[in-house]
Amino acid sequence: MNSVSLKDRDHLHQGRECQSQILQRSARPKSSLAAIGSIQAEPESFSMAQRVSMDIQQPSLDPKTQGHEEEELSVRMRKTTHRIQRNEQRTDQGEPFSLTGTIRTRFSNLITNTSAIISNERRQPQLYRNLNNADQQPHANDDRQKCVSGAKEADEAIKLKGEFDGQLENNNQTHLARERQSERRVREDQHRIEDSEDVARALRAKIEQLESEKQELKSHKLALESEKQELDFEKQAIEEKHNTFILKQQETTFSHMAGSRWAPVEDSKVMEDLGRLKRDMRSWAKKVSSNDMDAVLKSLDKRRLRNALEHVVVFEHGELPQGLSSRKVPALLLSALLAHDIYTTIFRDPFFFLGIVDLGGGYEKTLFRQGLEETYRQGLASDEEDTHVWRSHTLRLFLPPMKTGTSEGGRKMHARTEYMIENEAYRQALNFLHGAAKHLIEDDQLRENIFSIYREAAIISYNLWTRRTKLVCYTLHDGMGSRLLFHPNSKDMTAHSSVDYGSHADQLKGRPISIILHPCLMVYGTDDGKDYHQGRVWAPAEVWLDSRKPSAE
Repeated sequence: MNSVSLKDRDHLHQGRECQSQILQRSARPKSSLAAIGSIQAEPESFSMAQRVSMDIQQPSLDPKTQGHEEEELSVRMRKTTHRIQRNEQRTDQGEPFSLTGTIRTRFSNLITNTSAIISNERRQPQLYRNLNNADQQPHANDDRQKCVSGAKEADEAIKLKGEFDGQLENNNQTHLARERQSERRVREDQHRIEDSEDVARALRAKIEQLESEKQELKSHKLALESEKQELDFEKQAIEEKHNTFILKQQETTFSHMAGSRWAPVEDSKVMEDLGRLKRDMRSWAKKVSSNDMDAVLKSLDKRRLRNALEHVVVFEHGELPQGLSSRKVPALLLSALLAHDIYTTIFRDPFFFLGIVDLGGGYEKTLFRQGLEETYRQGLASDEEDTHVWRSHTLRLFLPPMKTGTSEGGRKMHARTEYMIENEAYRQALNFLHGAAKHLIEDDQLRENIFSIYREAAIISYNLWTRRTKLVCYTLHDGMGSRLLFHPNSKDMTAHSSVDYGSHADQLKGRPISIILHPCLMVYGTDDGKDYHQGRVWAPAEVWLDSRKPSAE
């Protein structure tokens, strides 16, 4: 019995030493886990070694108390597991990263792995009670082995705690690195936002500036439109005044024709009327002429235009004269053709108004007109003075004066003659527009203004032919030799404004003329029917020649 008691006491002593070692191991310094605020707040986060030490130091409990503690531990573990699952759900739903949740997740695994150890350690008080009653227990060696196994498990728990602390530290470092990276990205985003705001402010300022400029341009546009409208009104008023002036001049011309028994007007008045007609022709040509010189040159290939221009232009080797301004050529040529047509069809023939007839295959003068013209030619050959008197009286008979006492037949004759004059003017204008000149005309809207020019020319011509003086029209090829020469001091010609006459006055004298822009109209005789060998200029010829060359060819 004594030997058994000694053995039991030895076993008891070894058990107490084992208990003491466990207590010493459990009394080691706490890890950094206790320093984390989130883990300090949770009762379940105590180290396993502390739990083992506390359980070993507790006195032996009865089975009912021990079961109650195990139930309480199970409840705590379920609560911890529930919180861990809730944190995982928050993470899956996109909530921000939580270091505490990560620690709890890892710690739950540790709690699960060591739950068995805790359950076993809770039975250690019963083991020590059995050691105190060694004389009544035959299996002391087995209990001691269990104690040693519990100590190893406690060591393993402490080792796991150390690994957990290391993993926790690594997680802390990773979290800090991610936090710094996130802060850096936040700062970069803030800088980008600030830059974007600066750009947005600059764009808003630019938009405001553009809106202001837009309003200014709109105001300027409205001002220009208002100014344009005023100019249109002024233009319309000027055109109305011009048309009124023309009508008054025409009425004055007819009144001269019908009043004072055909008293002749002064030469200055005639020259004034012819000068106005010349300006009207030139102005019309400038407005309607084409500005495309290439088109004009191509049109020269058309035989009809070239034949018409040969009456006013001297071609050099089949081409237009050198020295012409390409910008002014179309207007110059059109003006020359118009003046040539008016003076040769209206001013040259005293019986132009009697018209022509359409014979189907072409136009011919009426028999009445042919008879009058034949009588006039034969009379000039026999008695020039009496013939001019006859011609003057005949034209006056066609247009008797409208005054008190004029017979009905005289009124009808007057109206018929006015109609024939206007009708022939219209026909000649239409022929001109549809002739070779159409290749030089570009603006069709203004072409209709030519009818008033032909009408004015017809009235002036008729009025001049009712006088006893004789009209002679000179063109480029009319009895002046093979080619006209320029004489600056001559009264029957003047240089065009584009000719540099002032710089080369001496060199231009005797130079051949290249273009006749306006024919020369001369008058011979007196209103008494005398001195038909003496002439004077009513409208000088307007000529053009190349003024670039220093000397005559």
